[in-house]
Amino acid sequence: MKPAKTIGLFSTLTLLACSAQASVTVYEGYDYAAGSLTSSNNGGSGWDGAYYFAGSAGEPTVSTVIAGSLDNDAYNLSSEGNYISVAGNGLYTRTLDNSINISSGTTTMYFSYLMEATSTTTTGNNFNYLSMNVDGGQAGLLTGLRYFGAGGTPDLRLTSAVGGGGVSYGDALAFNTTYFIVGRLNYDGTNLTILSSAFDTSAPASTEPLIWDTEASRLASEYGVGAVIDQLRVRAGSDGGLLFDELRMGTTYESVAVPEPSQSGLLFGLVGALVLFSRRFKG
Repeated sequence: MKPAKTIGLFSTLTLLACSAQASVTVYEGYDYAAGSLTSSNNGGSGWDGAYYFAGSAGEPTVSTVIAGSLDNDAYNLSSEGNYISVAGNGLYTRTLDNSINISSGTTTMYFSYLMEATSTTTTGNNFNYLSMNVDGGQAGLLTGLRYFGAGGTPDLRLTSAVGGGGVSYGDALAFNTTYFIVGRLNYDGTNLTILSSAFDTSAPASTEPLIWDTEASRLASEYGVGAVIDQLRVRAGSDGGLLFDELRMGTTYESVAVPEPSQSGLLFGLVGALVLFSRRFKG
């Protein structure tokens, strides 16, 4: 094999091996020491600054870093660091390094995370959610586990919602069970839409589904001219609590939902190509 061809193969395999990671634009694995989540925690990638309370300065409320990782059979991506517990009515906010356009052209982004609802209260209707805030705090796209407890047995459901707009509920889910939630946000020039699905034991498909468990939308123009998604917020319902881990956003479905054995295969291919080249070069 000629050196020039080997260099070309080496470059191609290297670029392909890095492509999935390059498609991830935001990541948080809570690689912090166990204890309170504070405004000094500034890890992960794709963020512009550390955590803070709601829409103003101050410490995150009732959020604790716990050693270990959440366990879910459907989740096959890499894990980093620990996870967090957010008690009832607790929340934190973090600003994105690069805001997401929802006012011109078109935009498609994907997200995934692990979430578990820990409350089984029979009072109130509460929403444990990840919120994608618009223009510094306005409620935008919401995704998470909502429970309806007033007057009977608590009913927990995957929920997608758009602030001031539509809401969609999936099938009944279980408390104290970790779910791998995968979704897509889409701006088509007119509507802002959020879609999501929850996985317990079976991993997501290797390609994006045609039908999601939930779908909600709203006219994007109602957010105003030049609107962008510029914050992410995690919040527990007032009567509940949640566990949260492994947050990702990316430009492809595969970057947030599909494990990376292909990268290992590419790397093995790279090694094999180099070995072959070495043998032929010596010969």
